[in-house]
Amino acid sequence: MSSNSEIRPIDEALETIHRYSDPILIKEGAVSRLYRVSLAGKYFIIKTAKDSTGAMMDLIRREYELSIGLSHPHIVNVFTFEESTPVGPGIVMEYIDGCSLTEYRSQNPSRQSHLRIMEQLLDAVAYLHRKGVIHNDLKPDNILISRVDNTLKIIDFGLSDNDAYYLYKGLGCTPAYASPELLNHEQTDCRSDIYSLGLIAKDILGQRNQRTWRKAIQKQKNKRFANVEQMRKSLSYGRKFSIVMLILIVLSVMILSMFTRKIEYRESITIVQDTATIKALQVKNDSLQMQLDVLRHEKEKSYKREQYMDSIFRDIDKKLQNMYDSMLVKCQNIAYRESCYIELAKTVEEVQSLWNSYQDLIHDNWMSSQIKVYFNSQFDKHHRRSLAVIETKPFSPELERLQSKTSD
Repeated sequence: MSSNSEIRPIDEALETIHRYSDPILIKEGAVSRLYRVSLAGKYFIIKTAKDSTGAMMDLIRREYELSIGLSHPHIVNVFTFEESTPVGPGIVMEYIDGCSLTEYRSQNPSRQSHLRIMEQLLDAVAYLHRKGVIHNDLKPDNILISRVDNTLKIIDFGLSDNDAYYLYKGLGCTPAYASPELLNHEQTDCRSDIYSLGLIAKDILGQRNQRTWRKAIQKQKNKRFANVEQMRKSLSYGRKFSIVMLILIVLSVMILSMFTRKIEYRESITIVQDTATIKALQVKNDSLQMQLDVLRHEKEKSYKREQYMDSIFRDIDKKLQNMYDSMLVKCQNIAYRESCYIELAKTVEEVQSLWNSYQDLIHDNWMSSQIKVYFNSQFDKHHRRSLAVIETKPFSPELERLQSKTSD
């Protein structure tokens, strides 16, 4: 999580967000350019249209409208849309100090790291689909891995669909990872993203999980997984199957070794020794079964904890949205900016009270830290959105005169 997500004092939070400086072009695509800019010692990304034509500006604005409603630890944070920046109108978003998935894989990470990255990717795409968003351009270049903690982030929603809008797909998608229906300019759904996920899984997981990715990349979409959860369960089953097979192989080797020794030393082994060996094998088998039970229990416990955290995340989303929406409704009837700042300060106090209620509710330190990071991210997003609205209002004449006298 970037430092932009920390809850700050109200006087610092009211700092204007328009003084971007030091723009550096870091990427240029078919329809857009990405610039890194500085503000108050922090980096941000501004995404602008490649040219000022109406069609390209519409794509940039549409991407902002679609992605501003997204909030997930493994999806890039979008803060606002600025009409006036050093590089023109564009989307202001989180800066991620990281590398693409392709560059990350060139560092030869462990298989466990690959599995963790795949799990984060599936979790993020499942969230998009629950929101009714189809990414349509999932590929290694649109998946970044943070250098700080190797956390995955999905970027670039320029070709995305949602349930209320259908876009012609012929512009900009990557054929190597695009589904057949996308390349044929046909209607897409979540199975189009699953096709891309299958190709990515093939790249990073290899032959051990080929049963899963082969099903995901079927040419006919009705033969693929119906949703991300089905694909996730298939990968999980494959890992469990590998563990069971490993245990069976170990047991087989143990049994074979026992009988081999029995044949080689048959004349010297007594019935008592045979009985002791069998009992020892039974004890080892019981121990392995106990380990499997523990693993299954831990998996169930982890799944319940994730469900509980997901419910808290949804509750945070709803309550913060309601708080700031209510404040902005009040500001619609307020003529001057300083009065809106007072309403904003009251809302920040409500936010602090809300966070205190979550602190009283959560006693697990790890879970509390995860919820705090997520809460800060949502607060920062809503706060910036509200500042952008409030700063469109003028100061009162009295305050303008006071400022004028102060300047004199």
